Amino acid sequence: MNLFVAKTHQLVVRSALLSFILFFSFVLLFADSLVKNEIREFDLMAAHIDEYKHNILLMGLLIEAKVNDDHDDVPEFPM
Repeated sequence: MNLFVAKTHQLVVRSALLSFILFFSFVLLFADSLVKNEIREFDLMAAHIDEYKHNILLMGLLIEAKVNDDHDDVPEFPM
């Protein structure tokens, strides 16, 4: 009977250790995929912000060119 208890105890310890290792591996893989997803989302948002920045810069340059073009068409008054 004592041999049966020892083998059962050994089996339970091995099963618990294996379960812990598998659970820890699953948690690490899940955390890794979550972090990768957050990094991908951040990069996407940064790309959108960069695109908006370029659009605003181009609109500013177009407006400046239009203002300068309109300013060149104004006739000068004699003094």
